[in-house]
Amino acid sequence: MLDENTAKAIVVDFLATLPRRDRHDRWVVSRVEDCGDFWLFHWTTHRNLPPRNLKVALAGNYPIGVRKSDGVACIWTMLFPFEQFADKLVHHPEQLPQLPKKE
Repeated sequence: MLDENTAKAIVVDFLATLPRRDRHDRWVVSRVEDCGDFWLFHWTTHRNLPPRNLKVALAGNYPIGVRKSDGVACIWTMLFPFEQFADKLVHHPEQLPQLPKKE
């Protein structure tokens, strides 16, 4: 079983590969939810964490689910209701966009 910190490390490693708006900013996990069989990570830019700089444009970021049993990480694109995403992540993760595997 993956604990929250191990699952978060998977997400943080992925976020580090994403392009940034400028060199002073970085992507960070903003909230974590324990969803039973998986962890759900919400993320944003460091500059959007409280106290938020209202001059920084904010776009929606897709949450990332990390399965506790084996660390499979998938993106919830919101094409499915949450219940469907949860079922697919637990039983059929191949039907969801997955984070690239770390080499």
